[in-house]
Amino acid sequence: MWALSAVGYRRLGAAGSLAVVIGGWFAGKLPVHDPWGLWVDHGSAAKAVGAVIAYIGLTVLVVAWWQYGRTAATVRDTLVTLAWWTAPFLIAPPLYSADVYSYIAQGSMVVEGHDVYTVGPSALDPGGIGGDAAASVGNHWRDTPPTAPSSCCSPPPSPRPPAERSSPPSSACGSSPSPPSS
Repeated sequence: MWALSAVGYRRLGAAGSLAVVIGGWFAGKLPVHDPWGLWVDHGSAAKAVGAVIAYIGLTVLVVAWWQYGRTAATVRDTLVTLAWWTAPFLIAPPLYSADVYSYIAQGSMVVEGHDVYTVGPSALDPGGIGGDAAASVGNHWRDTPPTAPSSCCSPPPSPRPPAERSSPPSSACGSSPSPPSS
């Protein structure tokens, strides 16, 4: 295998980052409503080519990262390399997943006063603050509330029956438990 200097691997990784971003402009998870007109759909052939370019760029970036770790780079050089490798991603659309739109929609749901554990992003007003994000959430997730976090708010099961407990269990969410029924 060929060997480069730390600067050479920095440049190689930067080229990989740029390839990922360029591929992402064609194959990324673009929003449904683009207020600035930056992200337009280029068709399925361009998406396929973009995906190939993005994956090749990702491979180049990983190889550069792996090889860069073997160089005797200083902390300063490593921070400069980090800046070179991450800067292109600041202008990239979401890559490989559209989950970011769901997170934005859920945050908007909280702002609008919706309970994110009972309704999905489709509850948002299409013209409201999170309407564009909700429209960009995948069809099969629009009416689905998140499932994982809701389990944190139920009290843990007790190994003893309620009559044998000295005090009622506390709720993981900070609310006081309901009084025992008679």
